Amino acid sequence: ANVFFACNCGQYDLIENNDSCTSSVSIGPGTLSDLYVSKTDDDWYRVTVPVFSRAYVQAIFSHAQGDVDLRLFDACDGTQLDAGLSAVDNEQVSVQALSTPLQVQVLVEVFDAAPTDCNRYDLVVSFEPGTPGNSYCPAVTNSTGYEARTLGNGSSSIAANDLTLVVGPVPAGV
Repeated sequence: ANVFFACNCGQYDLIENNDSCTSSVSIGPGTLSDLYVSKTDDDWYRVTVPVFSRAYVQAIFSHAQGDVDLRLFDACDGTQLDAGLSAVDNEQVSVQALSTPLQVQVLVEVFDAAPTDCNRYDLVVSFEPGTPGNSYCPAVTNSTGYEARTLGNGSSSIAANDLTLVVGPVPAGV
């Protein structure tokens, strides 16, 4: 278990300067430790989600030291795709890439009405396949330079009625 101590709100972490979406830092799977965020110093990260994978991003922190929130956007000034805004330790957001890799922006911020101005956190990024069903035959490379795959998206529950077949990448118009 991680042990966190009160942060010095004037302190910066080794990832700086990632204070805006346009200066976001590209990160992949793994853990970034001992990061700082404050009400006046948001942290932005950029994650590229592989085709047909689901990305999970977690901010691990002690809520008692400050309320950290986590938001996921499809682009700078884009649509919010997911948000972790609870009033407990740790937040998580996730998103799934379908037929092409998906680049998303991750915002780590301190809740505006929090009684404290900053907190320390660890950021954890992981990917997992998001495919119900089984693949029965290999695909060959097409003119996109990739193998087209047909995969299921959604759950394997008949009652949920949310299964969608996704094919890609394929040439335009096909």
